[in-house]
Amino acid sequence: MPIIQFPFLKTSPNSIERPMLFIKITNPNSGFSIDTIGIIDTGADCCAIPAVYANMLGYNLTNGISKSVGTGME
Repeated sequence: MPIIQFPFLKTSPNSIERPMLFIKITNPNSGFSIDTIGIIDTGADCCAIPAVYANMLGYNLTNGISKSVGTGME
């Protein structure tokens, strides 16, 4: 599907429009899921989600391994 068919949305009234997808994130162990919006980044090597989603999905972040992620804007 060409990128022009994806919606360009604003995340806040003052932000610029970005290409986004409506996505569902599911924890396969708990079955908990979240419907949210993800920004399309065709050059990304990995994905990051807000930490607040971990508890909602049944994950315990203090039991995991820490990993730093950055963006091209840093």
